[in-house]
Amino acid sequence: MQSFAEPVPYSERLSLALMLARQGFQIFPLRPNSKEPLSKADMDGQGWKEYATTDEGNIREWFAFNPGMNYAVSPGANAVVIDADNDIRTGKDGESEFRRLMAEHMSDESGLKTFAVKTPRGGKHFYYMTTRSASNSVSKLASGIDVRGDGGYVVGPGCHTEATPDGKTVTGEYVVINDGTILDAPEWLMSAIGAGQKRDPLAQVPLVEPDMPSAIERGREFLKAWPPAIQGEGGDHHTYVTAERLKDFGLSESKVIDLLTEELIAAPDGMKSWNDCCDPPWSPGELEIKVRNAFRYGKEPPGSRASLIDMVDPTEWTNATDDDETGPVSAAKLAAGEYLPVEYVVERLLMSGLVNLLHGDGGTGKTTFALQIGVAVASGHTLLDFAAKQMPVFVVVAEDDYGETKKRLLRICSAMGVGLEDLPLTVWARPGQDCTLAVVDDTGAWKKGQFYDALCAELQKVGPCLLILDSLADIAVLDEMSRQPVNTFCKKVLGGFCKRFGCTVLALGHPSKASMADGTYYSGTTAWNNAVRNRLTLETPKEFPDAPSRTLKVPKANYGPKYTVELRLFDGVFSTVREADHMKRAETQREQLFTLMRELIEKESYVVRGNGSGLKAAAVASQYNSRYSDHITKREVQEQLDELEMRGKLKYVASDKNRRDARAGFRLGSAATLN
Repeated sequence: MQSFAEPVPYSERLSLALMLARQGFQIFPLRPNSKEPLSKADMDGQGWKEYATTDEGNIREWFAFNPGMNYAVSPGANAVVIDADNDIRTGKDGESEFRRLMAEHMSDESGLKTFAVKTPRGGKHFYYMTTRSASNSVSKLASGIDVRGDGGYVVGPGCHTEATPDGKTVTGEYVVINDGTILDAPEWLMSAIGAGQKRDPLAQVPLVEPDMPSAIERGREFLKAWPPAIQGEGGDHHTYVTAERLKDFGLSESKVIDLLTEELIAAPDGMKSWNDCCDPPWSPGELEIKVRNAFRYGKEPPGSRASLIDMVDPTEWTNATDDDETGPVSAAKLAAGEYLPVEYVVERLLMSGLVNLLHGDGGTGKTTFALQIGVAVASGHTLLDFAAKQMPVFVVVAEDDYGETKKRLLRICSAMGVGLEDLPLTVWARPGQDCTLAVVDDTGAWKKGQFYDALCAELQKVGPCLLILDSLADIAVLDEMSRQPVNTFCKKVLGGFCKRFGCTVLALGHPSKASMADGTYYSGTTAWNNAVRNRLTLETPKEFPDAPSRTLKVPKANYGPKYTVELRLFDGVFSTVREADHMKRAETQREQLFTLMRELIEKESYVVRGNGSGLKAAAVASQYNSRYSDHITKREVQEQLDELEMRGKLKYVASDKNRRDARAGFRLGSAATLN
């Protein structure tokens, strides 16, 4: 994909694109300042319908590589966008026509209070969720009203277009004018549009008996640790995700509402509910809509994350593991014995014959990095700067399909200079299918999951290999906050694969919010860290989670040194950020910051070091990041300003209390004119 200059800040567009993707809308890139998709050559030889995705990792990569791009939104089979076109040239007033239709079929205009976007011509895009696919049409409903459903698209909110000579496109922005909930499409509207097949009702059939005591208690514990929703910080979607998670624990719609409003959380002024802690709290009606949408549009059936423990006949559980053929060894035998040393599959990163964990938040690129490890091991090529031992690789992907996985692998293979078809690499993509390897109760007793025997049969064919499992949430049914179940799963279930088939296991997991805050980066209990000999983390910059830079750490390495390396995600492939790159980046950063400072000073916008009536370092960082594709932190701004002052390019003037016009702030220095 070719690279473009950035005409406008991309952070808002990226945030909006990710929000829509999480709701099920498919996203794909458009040319900068345009409504047109990229060429097939720039989309890996695919048309936009094949290239469109809801995958957050891909969307983040597109924006990181092409910050200036526009993006399109395709509703897919479960949504529709009403394009009410206002065009002075043709006399169309689609918004008035749509309001007229609403008035004819509904008692009020509540149907218009959905997520909406104003277009450059003054028209409106009204977004709706549906229970079946919608047909595309032009002026079928009324003059000036177009319908974009399955197979159609609109330009995404936050995008900018420039006028074209033919007048089909005008200069302007796609601005969000109502950032509320995406409402359900009224039934009259779906009937008028013409709809396809209804959604499979079995998709929402609960997998477990709802509201079992263990599920209710698990929901309470989850809410005690889960952060509240905050307006302006994705609070709407955060509440949707919260309700969806409780649904997946095996709770009914009414019970989810009960728990969200139950006093569970200790506060200075007494106990509060999760909803009371939100800023601002949701009204009962608003909360009910969020929960209803989670049950209607959630990706998984209710109970998909249930522990299943209460469902299982106690006689089916077993504490048995593989037969232990070892016994106690005397010191003499120990001294005379020959034992193989611990080896690395990937130098410093992946220990051979053991269980390795890779933790990282959603969107950091864990799957991409794991596949990059897989290609390096399958081909025997170096990974980043580390030597890899060649062996077969077996990858289980629970979330992505074969098309998405192939797309990622082709990018990685191209960067490494190897052919995908030549690799001893097997992929088993199982999105939407049961990937459970084991169900573990709170005592550590466990039983095989539905996927256990099937995977064993395949590993028996492959033999010793690197087994990549993506992710822990899909392969283990257990209380991740409890030590004993986690210890059993890591040591007995995953460790059993190592012993039985000679595997090296790499399992991917999501860290808890608390562990990300304190920097430990494991999921729930410390047992995730203690039960394995080697653990990796992939982290994004806290100040700029959407930036392409990453930090890869080895915080747990029982048989080797801990390690940290800076990475950059570029066009779907990770590479190291070397010291020279740091120096070059710092110099570029300094030059760009000085250019910005010169402009601010010339406009008499005062930049102050600490407190004072002027721009602070955080505000300067915000302006810098809205202009340049690189990202700078508040601390880096402060350090660079000190460096520029030391070099004589800037000087700092303190305020004079005797003169009102003598404000504190940076001025141009003696060396500022030398360039």
